[in-house]
Amino acid sequence: ARARYHHDRGDQEAYARDLERARTASRNLVNLGEIRLSEWKLHEAEMWFTRAIDSDPDWSEAYIGRANARMWDGWFEGAIADASEAIRVDPRSSLGYLTRGNARRARGDFEAAVRDYDEVIELANRLPEGWERQGALALAYAYRGVCRVELGYPAGLEDCEKGVAVAPDYAEPYLFRAMALVRLDRWDDGERDLVRAVECEGAWLTPEQR
Repeated sequence: ARARYHHDRGDQEAYARDLERARTASRNLVNLGEIRLSEWKLHEAEMWFTRAIDSDPDWSEAYIGRANARMWDGWFEGAIADASEAIRVDPRSSLGYLTRGNARRARGDFEAAVRDYDEVIELANRLPEGWERQGALALAYAYRGVCRVELGYPAGLEDCEKGVAVAPDYAEPYLFRAMALVRLDRWDDGERDLVRAVECEGAWLTPEQR
């Protein structure tokens, strides 16, 4: 509110100072939310993310965090709404599209999820080489592949292959390729990918994925 007051008065220096204070407070609250999320304390995580949004309504990471908490708690509509808000705040947020795609996939809306993953791939391809680009592409290909298999397109497995190729040391591309393989009745291949996912060093799997 104070930042908006200074903005409306044309005091750009005070506005920038207030905005930075709000962003710092929001970042700290988001960090608390992420800790609770990693502990699977979903309601507490949602509370911290909500406080972060109240502190700084233009901080996309807070909406993404709350979207994940809501999605993992089974509230898919709320998760989609939050991810959409993150995209509105930051249209270049590949993580916003990825999160909305995940919520739509969890709800069973595979076609809409594919469209979101398409956006992730387009945005990620504009990024310089690095872990952010690699991670976004690996996950988007893996998730899109599973959705396409669910829609009856066996060629969706090719997307999963791309995800593994982009990030061969990440667990999730193997995990989602395993899901696609099982849907195609290739159980032995799926089991091998599950073993590989667990073996990936430093990989983080949620309790639900385990």
